[in-house]
Amino acid sequence: MSVYTIFDDLGDKQRCVKELLDGDFKKVVPIGYEFHPVMKAAKQSDGTWIEESFGYQGIPVDLSSLPTKLRWVGNKHELNDLQKTHDWYFISSKLKEIIENLESNRHQFHPVEIFWEDNTHAANFYWFNPCNRIDAIDREHSTALFNEKIGMWKYEGGSFVVNLEQVHGNHIWVDSRARFNSVWVTDQFKQAIVAADINGIGFAEFETVGQ
Repeated sequence: MSVYTIFDDLGDKQRCVKELLDGDFKKVVPIGYEFHPVMKAAKQSDGTWIEESFGYQGIPVDLSSLPTKLRWVGNKHELNDLQKTHDWYFISSKLKEIIENLESNRHQFHPVEIFWEDNTHAANFYWFNPCNRIDAIDREHSTALFNEKIGMWKYEGGSFVVNLEQVHGNHIWVDSRARFNSVWVTDQFKQAIVAADINGIGFAEFETVGQ
């Protein structure tokens, strides 16, 4: 069995500029943590850190400052179900339903209205924040370098192997020691995407161990 990280796959479509019309990503920070005033982070009991940042960390964040309006600067066309800007995914209601069917009431969604360049309505989407935080990379079988001092994987060279027992039956997560702002998913997620004819999602495959 394989697992994957996902990415926005444009296919033949050109990448366009996406302008935020309100909100402030810098104010979108994790909920319930006391951050060090200098390091802007909070150390966890497992040795990992939660950063005072809007980057994906697999935990709930304050959604109140997320943009609610976004301008699509480019030609009008049917939008893919998965889009990305400011390192955050925004997704169609069709994709949101797939995620909710797999892991109900676990992840965060926040509505965002998309406008075309001429300010006409394009679509209603949702910002997506995955809220599973898992240490899932197998240290014995992975060949990527692990920095013992900071407890994080390095991305330069080597390969990652995911331990399915550490995934604990979850389907969508952010790895606590190999984040790189990546969202990881299971084969069941990919199968559901294919069956529902969801477009705009690319999959980078990784080997697994365990069951």
